[in-house]
Amino acid sequence: MKIVIRFISGYELSITCDEFVIKTSRVTGEIDSYDIKGIKDNKPIFFRLEDVECIYREMTNDECTD
Repeated sequence: MKIVIRFISGYELSITCDEFVIKTSRVTGEIDSYDIKGIKDNKPIFFRLEDVECIYREMTNDECTD
């Protein structure tokens, strides 16, 4: 799967991995932590969660069809 992390600065970090799990606060709904397994490229070492604007998954046409 391909995950893109877009930062407030406008920079986007694209990550190819097997699994990406986000944990959010039940109170605020904001990201508390994340876990990435099976990273194939662009392994993030460190970033501040407060600098993240959004995280999304890029899907192929095959994944989008029913």
